[in-house]
Formats: sequence, structure tokens, C-alpha cells
Amino acid sequence: MDKEKEMVRIIEKLTRAMGKIEDEALSTGELSQLSVRQIYYLDIINKLDNPTVSDLARELNVTKPTVTIAVNHLIDKGLIHKEQSQEDKRVFFLYPTEKGERISAAHNKAHEDFVMHLISKLSPEETKQFVRIFSKILDVEL
Repeated sequence: MDKEKEMVRIIEKLTRAMGKIEDEALSTGELSQLSVRQIYYLDIINKLDNPTVSDLARELNVTKPTVTIAVNHLIDKGLIHKEQSQEDKRVFFLYPTEKGERISAAHNKAHEDFVMHLISKLSPEETKQFVRIFSKILDVEL
């Protein structure tokens, strides 16, 4: 088998393994009530540390109206709330609720479980190589 086909086969298996763990997490508890996109938005809101709708739109590379619709759905589900800026009354910051934080934590745990699965299969040196290789592929600074 040539290298390209082997890489495709490996990437497909890796994607399926990640998907299986994610699907298991998404099929139980509070995560099962949300779409993948809603969980993604919630994770980004948490990572950006209380962004505005504009910040979120910029990060996701989508329009503000698209983000506004998604944000309103997250508010309706009790996952986030908006607070008006004290300095500029036109600006609202997005904050996760306790429920939103629980859901993000559960989603992050699924990712951590997958990482632990990978680490259990690799030696310490292989783990370092894995990190270096994927950082290079994804243009991530170490």
C-alpha cells in the first residue's frame, strides 16, 4: 500500500475513534440535548473568556446575525447569559451559566478520555513525537 493510502486509512481510523468517544459523550446526560454546533459555540465562548457577539463571529469566521441566532438558542437553553458592559452600554458580554460550564466540562472530559486512550498506546517518546508532528501539521506553536 502506498504512503498516501496508508495515511488516509490511518486518518479515517483516528477520526472514527475520536467520533466514537465524542458520540458516547453526546448521547448521555445534558450533552444529549444539544447539537454538535451548540456545544462547539459553548466551548468557544468558554475559551474566549466572556466574548462579545462580534468576538465570537470573528473567531468562528461567520456573520454576526448567524452568531446572534446561535447565542439566542444557547440563552433559551439556559447555557449562557449576556451582561451589558459598564463602559459601553451597546456592548454585551457572553458568560456561561453553571449548566453551560457543566456541559463544557463534560465535553472536554470526552476529549481528555481520548487523549488518555492515545497516551496508553504510546511510549513517552512516541507521545512527544505525536505532539510535534500534529503541531507541525496544524501550525500550532509549542
